[in-house]
This record gives sequence, structure tokens and C-alpha cells, in this order.
Amino acid sequence: MSQTIQIKRSDSALITALDPDLAAGEMAYVSTSGTNKLYIGHPDGSTGSVAIGGASYMSKLDGIEAYADVTDTANVTSAGALMDTEVDADIKTLSLPANTTISAFGASLIDDADQAAARTTLGVDAAGTVNYSHPTHDGDDIDIDTEPLTGATVISDLDFNVTTDTLGHVTDANASVATRTLTLGNLGYSGDTDANNYVHPTSAGNKHIPSGGSTGQFLKYSSSGTAVWAADNDTTYSVGDGGLTQKNFTTALNTKLGTIETNADVTDATNVANAGALMTSGGSLTGQLDITNTSSTNATLYLKNSDGGATPCWLQMQKASASPANGDAIASILAKGKNGASSAEDITYGEILVTATDVSDGEEASKIEFKVMNGSGAPTTALTATADNVTIAGDLTVAGTTTTVNSTDLAISDNKVTLNSGYTGTSAPDAGLTVERGDYTNVEIFWKESINDWIILTAGDNTDTAVTSTLLHSGNSSTATYTIDGGTW
Repeated sequence: MSQTIQIKRSDSALITALDPDLAAGEMAYVSTSGTNKLYIGHPDGSTGSVAIGGASYMSKLDGIEAYADVTDTANVTSAGALMDTEVDADIKTLSLPANTTISAFGASLIDDADQAAARTTLGVDAAGTVNYSHPTHDGDDIDIDTEPLTGATVISDLDFNVTTDTLGHVTDANASVATRTLTLGNLGYSGDTDANNYVHPTSAGNKHIPSGGSTGQFLKYSSSGTAVWAADNDTTYSVGDGGLTQKNFTTALNTKLGTIETNADVTDATNVANAGALMTSGGSLTGQLDITNTSSTNATLYLKNSDGGATPCWLQMQKASASPANGDAIASILAKGKNGASSAEDITYGEILVTATDVSDGEEASKIEFKVMNGSGAPTTALTATADNVTIAGDLTVAGTTTTVNSTDLAISDNKVTLNSGYTGTSAPDAGLTVERGDYTNVEIFWKESINDWIILTAGDNTDTAVTSTLLHSGNSSTATYTIDGGTW
């Protein structure tokens, strides 16, 4: 349904008669005498009009910021309020009782106008010193004295009485004690006769040692729980071989017992040594020491030195011969095993042997040999070392990157020396010989792979300037002439 808004012109006549004259939907603006209001007829058609605007309303609107936001942090803070994010969650969920009673002291503290008044209420000065004085009371002591109790007198009743004020302070205290005399009835006896009527049991295990007896006698069994004194006849019994029916004590056993020392101690160092054993604290052993292990683990001789210094663990073998001679075997370490065809036959698979080569006083010398089994039936010497020489019986393979020989003279019996041994494929690296010349430039003779030529690299007149010359082409198609000590070639 369409609606019509009619706007009436404002004039002085409308100023006083405007309100009742505007019908629903009619509008009129009045600016006379500073009114500056817009009127609209009451929407529901009743009498009277609704005023919109005016100078006072405009002033209020002018005072509101553009796009005013009452939830803006700055506006909330300016209004003296707190943002939701500034309020702790525990405070948000705090539930207060319907009625909260504040004590007179609390109300006085809340009503204090300033800090000085609050300090006065709390009883502290500006420095925070507490000026509170706790009330004092005379109190009281409790004294109980019954004098020493003797005979059958005991305490029958003990009462303590303590009086306090509303703050829990003791204002009075006293106690009382009463005594009484125990009777036989209190102890469970019916009379004097019962009090002294103890009877010691006479059953087996509760009997006393019988009276009597004399020096040299002993107690012997008479019956169950009963012993009697008896005389010792000092009888000596002799039993010959086989004289006992069980556990015969023979002459041989007697001889064994007779040879055991008095107070024999099997842990004594002398006894241990005589038995051919060693003390754990050390000592010497004569003869052969066998370490046998029948399990799958190794039979191990473990040497341990707990000294924190540089002292090593020594495995020392000494030939204590009074008349040593050249060629004497001083010490040997053997590695043995069983023959595959016969477990009774021992096979020496390896040996380290030290032999004296000169036993002259002050001139002692020796050699050490490393022997291994090579299928010949007995170990053969693979390496022999003396103070001056090392001899290797077989081939020597060096797997490292660099081999350094510091010998003064190098003698090689082979008539050919192979360089680049083991190299495979094409484009082999250059190979040759280099002569070290100290402060001067080294000289070389080598095969130049890239041009298939032998090259001589020399230096003239001991200078450090190298000169390169082609010695011979690979096809022997050309030669070069060189002067060597006045000759040609």
C-alpha cells in the first residue's frame, strides 16, 4: 500500500499550533526563533507530533566522533572501563553469594578516605612498621605432686582443667590427682593363698638340673626329659683295621691324619706354594700351568694393572740358566691345535721364538723368529729380526699408500722393475725415475704417455732451471745425439 508524506511550510502560525495539527505522515520544519526542528505527525494517527532534531540535538550529535565505536579499546579506556581481554578468566567466572557481610573493621577500611586513614585503621605507619600490640595475660601453671608412690599405691585418676578466653588465651589452669592401693583381686587373684601358689611345670624340657654330682661326673640320659649324674670311666677303645663294621678307620687313614700339621691352614701362603698353587696376592709357581676351558668361551689369561701411571702389564718369561750359551732358546710362545685325523696329536701352527745369539757379558745379543705352518709338517721361519736386520723368507706385500725406504744402498736382484703395476685400461699415468738433488731442481727420466716418448728432464751446471729433451721416439724412427763425457751416442 502506497504512503504519502506531506510537508507543510513552516511559519510563525505553526510554531504554537503545530503539534495538534499534523496528521499521520505529515512533516513540517520550523526554523523560527531558533527552533530548528523537524516535526512529523504521530505515526499511529493520534494527536500530537514527534519533534526531530533541534539545536540541542544537533550539538549532541556534533559531539559524537565519526563512526563512533563504543567497543573500541581507546573509547573503553577513556570511559574508565576494562576490555574483556583485560579481565582474568577466573574473575569472569567468579560467583558471589547473594548476601555478603562485611565486618565493621572491613567497612571502616573501605570508608577510609586516603592512605593515612587506612594505615591508621590497619595499625601501621608510613614505613610499613606494624604497631599492633598483642594483649598479655597472667596465665597459670599446672602443678601435680603426689610424692613418691610406694607399695601397691598407684594413680587412679588424673584431671587437667584449662580455662581460656574467647581468643583462646589461657586464663586459668589446674589439675588434680587421686591414688589408690592395688588389691590381689585387681591382679586376678582370689586371695592370699592364690598369690603364692606358683607351681613349676615338671614335664620334659622344663625340669631342672638334678642336685648332687661331683668333679669328673657328667649328665647322661635317664628317661625322657630326665638326666642323672654319672661317672666318667676314662675308657680307651682300640680298633684295628676292619674292626668297625661301618666307616672303617684304617691305619692308612690314621697315617693321613698324622701327617696334617697342627692347626693346618690351607690358605697359608707356604701351604699354597707347597701345593703348587699361587696366592691371589702374587707369588711364584714352579712347573707347568695349564688353563683349560671346556666350554665354548675362550680360555683367557687375563693380566690387569690397576696402577694409574705408565707402568705396563708385564708378561715376563725368564730362562734362569746358570750357564747360558749361544743359541739357547730363551722364550717361546706356541699356538697349538689338534690334528684333524687324530685328536691325540698336537700340531704347532705358529711360534714366536727368542734365541740368544751372544751371551758374552756386556755383548748380549738375540734374535726373534716368527714361525708359521706351511704344510711341510713343521713350522718354518717366515721372519727373523735382530738389532740390525730383518729377514723375510717369503714375499712382502705392502698395502699402504706410501712406502719409504731409508736405506743407504738399495740392492735389487731382479733384472726388471715394473712401474704402474696392476694398472688396467688406457691412458696410464706417466711413469719414470726422479733424482732428488737437494736445493737444486730434481732431474727425471720418464715415459710421457701423451706423446709416447721417453723424456729426460735435466738441469744445466747445477742451476735450478730444468731443460727438457726427447730421448727416443717410440717408433725408433729418429735419434738424438748427446755428449756424455766427451763421447757421442
